[in-house]
Amino acid sequence: TFYPFTYATVAVVALKLLWDGIAGPM
Repeated sequence: TFYPFTYATVAVVALKLLWDGIAGPM
């Protein structure tokens, strides 16, 4: 069962990795 907090944490981590991948080299 995925609780809202767990889903939010996964979303934040995914966004951070995505941001690091895009904005990092820039």
